[in-house]
Amino acid sequence: MVAHELIRFQAPALPSLRDIEPYFAEAERVRWFSNGGPCVTRLERECANALGLLHPGVAVNNATSGLMVALRACLGTPDGERRLVAVPSFTFIASVNAVVWAGFEPVFVDIDPDDWHISESSLARLHDLRGSLAGILLCSTFGTAPSAARRASLAAATCALGVPVVVDSAAGFGAVDEDGRPLGDQGDVEVFSFHATKPFAIGEGGLVTSRSDGVLDTVSELVNFGFDHTRSVTGHLGINGKMPELTAAVGLTVLDRFDEVLTRRRTAAAWLRDELEPAGIAFQAGSTGSTFQFVPIALPTPAARGLLLQKAQDARIEVRAYFDPPMHRLPALTTCRQVGDLAVTGSLAERIIGLPMANDISATSLERIRDLVLSAGTTAPRGTGRRPPREPAAAAGAPGSVPGIPQPRGAALTEGDPDRPGAAPAVTPRPAQ
Repeated sequence: MVAHELIRFQAPALPSLRDIEPYFAEAERVRWFSNGGPCVTRLERECANALGLLHPGVAVNNATSGLMVALRACLGTPDGERRLVAVPSFTFIASVNAVVWAGFEPVFVDIDPDDWHISESSLARLHDLRGSLAGILLCSTFGTAPSAARRASLAAATCALGVPVVVDSAAGFGAVDEDGRPLGDQGDVEVFSFHATKPFAIGEGGLVTSRSDGVLDTVSELVNFGFDHTRSVTGHLGINGKMPELTAAVGLTVLDRFDEVLTRRRTAAAWLRDELEPAGIAFQAGSTGSTFQFVPIALPTPAARGLLLQKAQDARIEVRAYFDPPMHRLPALTTCRQVGDLAVTGSLAERIIGLPMANDISATSLERIRDLVLSAGTTAPRGTGRRPPREPAAAAGAPGSVPGIPQPRGAALTEGDPDRPGAAPAVTPRPAQ
């Protein structure tokens, strides 16, 4: 019996040093390697252009730092009464860590059974805690944008509670809803991760965005020890959360071809959906425009999920049960408050599986992944018979590309480089601190 090659759950890919060098050369030329140098400033500006934002975001050393300072910028410090921050239990632990490290106490809320974002009905139950509620941390689950209708209803539900809203969109840089609207302007402040395992992978890093220039100024101070534009520390004690120039140079290189990355991932995920949905496998509603860090699915029963996990080992296919256990079941967090019994979260956590995804995932790998899932107790027909994509369309403007994400362009970073044709109006970066 021939052993199959291992299909890794994620296979991070970073640009070559050769491609990064033209960007980093500008930092070398001016000998500016941290504290908002030319690469960081340009990355902040170009990410804002790509997302259609008026203000450049703040590049940070990682998204957890970004969440910590975003919470502090919008919520301040907890007082004697207002100490609770509502957060979905169905999330990654970094979201909750940031709440705790910012000095607040998480209160767990439930999610919608179809799109897996926080539910309005669970938010409505927070009215009983209004005297203690300091803020809300929403999550763009699995890097998927809420639908336009859900975004509006969530905005209304959070507005009714009258507290600041921070949004954790860790894997969501480049995600769009059904109308092509990207993430980046949700809530009072939004945070993206550029970790090596994310689709926008630069190693470590993140970006904080907001519609409010005032919030971004505060975030910029908080990640620079609290220094304001006068080099005084007058309002906030901060941390060192800055992104270095070399990391930003990697980000600029990734941005060059990020539309191609998203097209490949979406094409592969769409094929899996077509093959597996007829067999009773549930996909996240509204995820067509997701970034697909991996491909999350829900099996019909916990037993089917357990069988798939067993078979995956024999098939040499890495899968993960994200997010199981959910946060309210972690030993370190069992004393935290929760709203209701979190029934949807509990049910989904017992059936969820993340399937492998990579920029260069092969047709053979996709077929093996499909066959693995279909072997786990499903009885519907075994797929469509359609071959998986071998070379997903990757040209500029190809189906699945993201409106606003820059098209491939020359990598050279030269003095006076003009804004690329067709980009959103240029944003003006904040002066370096």
